[in-house]
Amino acid sequence: MPSELWKMHDVYVRRTRAEMPVRDARVLVDVLNKNIIETIGLSLREVYITTRALKHLYDKKPAEEFDFAVDHASIMVKNPERLYKGKKDKRGGFCLVKNIEGDEYLMALDISLAKQNRGIYIVTIFRLRDRNYLKSYDLLWSRRDGAHSSPRAETDLGRPGDAPQ
Repeated sequence: MPSELWKMHDVYVRRTRAEMPVRDARVLVDVLNKNIIETIGLSLREVYITTRALKHLYDKKPAEEFDFAVDHASIMVKNPERLYKGKKDKRGGFCLVKNIEGDEYLMALDISLAKQNRGIYIVTIFRLRDRNYLKSYDLLWSRRDGAHSSPRAETDLGRPGDAPQ
């Protein structure tokens, strides 16, 4: 679904000044696979990105990294290699990691249980440049072994109502 992301970018984000507010909108990126859903223990599957999160990527990431993130967001959602529990001091209740073309990319996700914004939302996407970045994160699931790496993750992975941003 990258074309939907690019459409949203073209309509709401493209050519905006840095830090300029954008109109609220969201687009469905894809759905999480069964392994991730079972590990998180939620009935939600749909992953969205908001104009605000897309604007954050547009403002903060190098152009090639932004383009790559938008082009590969869908594959990261539906086919991640690892799932980590997010850090308490960072936005994003959990993180998906995917190796794409020799680089590892991290997608931080937040859960919203609020009635009007119910869903899983992308907070950010970036290329992992530091090999040690994830050392202090708790691995919940890995494609390599296909099993949960810790007891079922509870819904403290998100802060209801915090997403979307």
